[in-house]
Amino acid sequence: MKIVSAILAMVLGLSAQAAQLEITAEANSVVNTADYYRLDFGTTFVHSRLSQSYVLRNTGATPLTFRDARIWGSDFAAFHGCSRGLEPNETCRFTIEFRPFFEGFSSGRFELNFAEDFVVFDLFGRAHRRM
Repeated sequence: MKIVSAILAMVLGLSAQAAQLEITAEANSVVNTADYYRLDFGTTFVHSRLSQSYVLRNTGATPLTFRDARIWGSDFAAFHGCSRGLEPNETCRFTIEFRPFFEGFSSGRFELNFAEDFVVFDLFGRAHRRM
């Protein structure tokens, strides 16, 4: 079994260990716990849109084979350019969006799966109506 390691380097200058992938956040705050990340979009208005983009880099010596990407949670969406896999030192970009349709707390999950490893984001956000 292949063991992989990654680094999550946030734009804010914080970093944490994870798998053979390097993920660089381009906004918001992310908390890492191994291969699992927590992304909290905070509070916004109903029918608004917040997004968080990342660059994923294969820091290993062998290619990563893309399997699939999945998103759960009706108020979240994800878009990615990782479908062809990643050669060593190659990058791809993905974006996660929070688009609340109703007032209240929302949660979801985003998974980016490679044959050799995976990355999981637990997603959270809260929405309220404009006064």
